[in-house]
Amino acid sequence: MRGRTTGLSAAHFSCDVTPPIGSPLEECDPPVATSVDLPLLAKGVALADGKTRYVLCSFDYCELRNGAHDLFRRKIADAAQVNELHVAVHCVHQHDAPVYDVDAEKLMDLAESPPHIADLPFLEAASDRVAGAVRAAFENPRPLTHVGYGKAKVEKFASNRRVPMPDGAIGVRYSSCTDPVLV
Repeated sequence: MRGRTTGLSAAHFSCDVTPPIGSPLEECDPPVATSVDLPLLAKGVALADGKTRYVLCSFDYCELRNGAHDLFRRKIADAAQVNELHVAVHCVHQHDAPVYDVDAEKLMDLAESPPHIADLPFLEAASDRVAGAVRAAFENPRPLTHVGYGKAKVEKFASNRRVPMPDGAIGVRYSSCTDPVLV
């Protein structure tokens, strides 16, 4: 297959999805954005095989929950002219970024003086920008001629938050744990 076309094509895209100053942030002090150090991006790859298209997109957000996830996935699918099943939307889950939940925001709006957790007009505009970036990516795909992979031993990588304790109980180790028994 070396140097021949595979029938697959790909293009990448990137779009600024930085929320406005004053937007709520996850686990931050202050709990709202007061400045922008680096823009938050939605980045991805647009794939086509001659029969259908696929989109993989990752956001620099903590989470896109429920209706927020559905909103981006739907608009990306519309831009790619595919079923939503061909779209994967993920968040990198940093804790100094937004958590958006459209459904929770709508429920909270029913309460008196609710806190706001999602700027719905911003999400609509951001999802339109991401959809535009996806649409533009499919205008300039490049043929895939090679597929590669890597393989390596993974060492000293801690990802288990559940730590068995000497007494048989399970301890919980969070990302910033300083408990010497759990570290």
